[in-house]
Amino acid sequence: SISPSNRYPDDTALVYAGQSWSFGELDDLAERLAARLVNLGSGTGSFVGVMLERSERMVVALLAVLKSGAAYVPLDPDYPADRIALMIDDARPVVVISSSSVLQQFEQLKSMPELVVLDTLDDLDAVERSVTDEAVKPTDLAYMIYTSGSTGMPKGVMVEHRNVAVTVPL
Repeated sequence: SISPSNRYPDDTALVYAGQSWSFGELDDLAERLAARLVNLGSGTGSFVGVMLERSERMVVALLAVLKSGAAYVPLDPDYPADRIALMIDDARPVVVISSSSVLQQFEQLKSMPELVVLDTLDDLDAVERSVTDEAVKPTDLAYMIYTSGSTGMPKGVMVEHRNVAVTVPL
């Protein structure tokens, strides 16, 4: 498939807080983070928690998780710590991507997996290994989101790539 980063590498893909990134830049940043995630055990069939405030870092993190072959689990920093703990315990992510400021709110969490702290996109400069493109199957998981559930206990709903695929005309 032809990705926007190959077809339109210099076109604007993301604008946040007055700064913009091209498709090529965004792809490069996501590739660097994906390599770090793969080195920490991320891949097809695994989950990666994304516990970031809405920002450019969140976009890069979500793309990186998908590039690594894993499925992401959004962990909203506005949720109470006990709900976050339940979600982490249930999903068992191999890695959680977060920031220093968010992690300060959740110091009491006992069972945190491996952490990648992403305070700025500059934190990705040190990663050089690239991720090989492995074909994602339509049945591979893309993400798992927790609902409140009919009992009041969060329940994970798993979504496959075929449910979120976008076809871009050539």
